[in-house]
Amino acid sequence: MELSGDRWSDLDQIMTQEFTLIPLPALEGEWGGLSGDAATVAYLEANSAVHYLIDRFGMSRVRELLTHLKARQALSAAMESQLSLSYEQFQSRWVDQLQHHEKKG
Repeated sequence: MELSGDRWSDLDQIMTQEFTLIPLPALEGEWGGLSGDAATVAYLEANSAVHYLIDRFGMSRVRELLTHLKARQALSAAMESQLSLSYEQFQSRWVDQLQHHEKKG
């Protein structure tokens, strides 16, 4: 979604609602078993995390990360090697940014 330039109009409305964050590692793999509400939150989170990744590290670093993922490197290992940041550190900083944005809004 982030890279296509398309805007999912429901995202802004969802951001104003109360919801529980799904840990990012839980979003890896199939989403077919998620309820409609959980799938919406999953899309929102994935979009937000990618947006943060691009803003924080730049598109060239994201492309490098994608190259490692395409070569079947685990996401946690690719983040560590390409961003010098553990998956847990990334998630923590992303959540901090979300909470900061929420307080401003």
